[in-house]
Amino acid sequence: MDPAKKVRRLLTLLRKQCPTVFPVRVIWTNKIRGAWGRCDLIRGPRPFFKIKLLPDVLEMWEWDHIWDLVVHEYAHALGWTKTCKKLKDHGPVWGGAHSLCYEAALRMI
Repeated sequence: MDPAKKVRRLLTLLRKQCPTVFPVRVIWTNKIRGAWGRCDLIRGPRPFFKIKLLPDVLEMWEWDHIWDLVVHEYAHALGWTKTCKKLKDHGPVWGGAHSLCYEAALRMI
């Protein structure tokens, strides 16, 4: 199975097992500075979490690294869901969220 399909399957699993307060959207874009991925809370009348991923990872990385990147970024959305506010960096709330996402995502392996 190609990596893009695997990412979609992984996101479906995470959305089901680790629901967030707002929808999570993923876009593949080269418009990310200094990172392979990024998660942002987009505010407005219909807030959502936007996960941006560099398309290069699909060709440059092995699946286990791509899997880890998606889990990492999704954990930001879940962490913000748990606290109802945007957190900075990778503190204890993000760590707990990452643990939940990691455990759920292991079901795909």
